[in-house]
Amino acid sequence: MATRGAIIITTCDQCGTAFERRGCKVRYARKRGQGVFCSRNCVQASLRIEAIVLRCVVCGESFVRDRCRVAVSERKHQASCCSHRCSMRYRRWQKSRRTTGPFAYGLPIYQKDGGGMRAAYDCICGRDGKPLWLHHIVWEHAHGIPVPVGCVVHHSNGDPLDNRPGNLVAVTPRNHRRAHAGWEITNDGECVGRNCSKCGQYKQMDGFPPKGSVCKRCQTMRKNKQKKSRRMAA
Repeated sequence: MATRGAIIITTCDQCGTAFERRGCKVRYARKRGQGVFCSRNCVQASLRIEAIVLRCVVCGESFVRDRCRVAVSERKHQASCCSHRCSMRYRRWQKSRRTTGPFAYGLPIYQKDGGGMRAAYDCICGRDGKPLWLHHIVWEHAHGIPVPVGCVVHHSNGDPLDNRPGNLVAVTPRNHRRAHAGWEITNDGECVGRNCSKCGQYKQMDGFPPKGSVCKRCQTMRKNKQKKSRRMAA
């Protein structure tokens, strides 16, 4: 039997090449269920084979991570973040979550004008003195993740003081403007359709031009009417 420091010949688990390695290291790797590789390139190639696609809990972007790191993160109950920036944002959100619950643990609630808009939203005073929107805190506690980057929380029924979790939807700023313009928004934050401001019929999103609240059919009829009136005037 080989001694602890003896050199043995083993084969690479990735490329099958024979190479020399200390017997203690080979036995330690086999005991832990790890592979034995001849070079760093073979290690990276094995990680690419074992890689899986995850979704970042902060920004929602898809990224690739090796299965070993994913297993360690799940064992430590860590969130899947695509970058150090998203990880730090998630940690700051977890730290603030300990002191600010959905009902602010008795902190005084006041109303603040939402950035020049007429609607007033419920707020609480954060630890740094900055206002924290109550509907953002309720949405984060209901879904267990912070509000995605580049999204806002929309009140489905139009009441800015109704902060029930079922009434809050995370949408992009563009879909948020559409929602306040009369578009129907699903629970996933996507636009579905609306009523035409000309004929009053409900139509899907593909029945409208990129801009405007008049459907394509009504626009075509209006253009044809204008062409006919110009021909008659000429």
